[in-house]
Amino acid sequence: MPQSNLSMQGVQSVPCAWSELFIIGGKIPSRRAYHVSFVWNNEYYVHGGQDLKEGAFGDLWKLNIDFLYPHKEEATDAAEIDGATWQQVPIKGKFPPKLAHHQGVLQEFSKEFIIYGGIRGVESSDTIYVVDLKTFTFNAILAAQQKEVNGKALPGPRDDHTMITLSSK
Repeated sequence: MPQSNLSMQGVQSVPCAWSELFIIGGKIPSRRAYHVSFVWNNEYYVHGGQDLKEGAFGDLWKLNIDFLYPHKEEATDAAEIDGATWQQVPIKGKFPPKLAHHQGVLQEFSKEFIIYGGIRGVESSDTIYVVDLKTFTFNAILAAQQKEVNGKALPGPRDDHTMITLSSK
């Protein structure tokens, strides 16, 4: 696998290597692109996305990634990982039926994942979805419920954008 050293000004370099993992057995999510993903409590989550042949998805999947950390389990150089399984996460509330090209940010302090924008059908979305990570309940905040702050206009419908979390720390 290609290896490199990741470094930034003032930060010590860290060796990095990309590897393709093959999960053996069990159900797996459909092939997709244009999804959002995040890591929460050592589980990798994937929401929505789209396949050119199958269309958009509205599901949420998770994969326990403890096997990636050698201090918990001895990692191997093998590309095939046995025993790691994907699970579809049951979701509740007002969730998007099918959404792709959206973005999300993890809010660890409030245990929420916030999704904004994306494409539903052929239209760009301006809905905010707040996912409670304790119960996996989605709450939709429609544009009409969103309020301007200090006279600034709302961002409006968008897709293929970027979101970040700013911290006061």
